[in-house]
Amino acid sequence: MEDGVRNARVPRLLLQPLVENAIRHGIAPRSAPGTIRIRAVSLDGRLAIEVRDDGCGAPEGWDPELGTGVGLPNARERLRMLYRSGARMEFETAPGAGFLVRITLPLTFQTRTRRS
Repeated sequence: MEDGVRNARVPRLLLQPLVENAIRHGIAPRSAPGTIRIRAVSLDGRLAIEVRDDGCGAPEGWDPELGTGVGLPNARERLRMLYRSGARMEFETAPGAGFLVRITLPLTFQTRTRRS
């Protein structure tokens, strides 16, 4: 995570289903160990978050709009509810080449307050 986004606001539990999918569908089916990388950067005044695995990748012909899973549609719907058209979710995948989910959303910062 680059320093410029360390205090960026991210919706609660947005990353959990993405990381869970990376483990369940990308890494777990393999017999070899795998890697999941999470990256957050500022990109043209927006927050870009990536969850990437080096696992199996989606099968040939996979379409995120027609998927039967729960994690990606739920994350997409939360982004739509919170940001309307101000957020995007994109995918990069190929069989055997891993999977990448990239979310871009408005870059806002939380202010920290001390509790007594």
